[in-house]
Amino acid sequence: MSELDLVWLACFIDCEGCIGIYPHKGKYLECILTAGNTDPVLANRSLEILRQLAGEDAKSVRLLIKPTGKKPFYEVRVTKQRCLRRILAAIIPHLCGDKKAKAELMLSTLEQHQPQTPWSKVEVN
Repeated sequence: MSELDLVWLACFIDCEGCIGIYPHKGKYLECILTAGNTDPVLANRSLEILRQLAGEDAKSVRLLIKPTGKKPFYEVRVTKQRCLRRILAAIIPHLCGDKKAKAELMLSTLEQHQPQTPWSKVEVN
């Protein structure tokens, strides 16, 4: 994994991505990293880099193809906590503005929470 790959991915996420923490069923938090575009080359490149960063969890990084209007929309999606930790730690230095702040918040939240355990009411709120 080159530094250029990390910078490319961070730029793609800055421009085309979403980093979010959402309440789910009132007692869970769902952490999601998505990025998408109508250009399959960009989506596949981001998928390749994300899967390299995910390591043994590479299969959990998914590419969704959504039919919209004239061109399909290609979206990469990461929800597995262990993958998100690795990916965010690698790209945060290259993110800027709002996405950097959201990535730092998500990483901090994930580092404070043990995987495979329910989120506490404090964490959800």
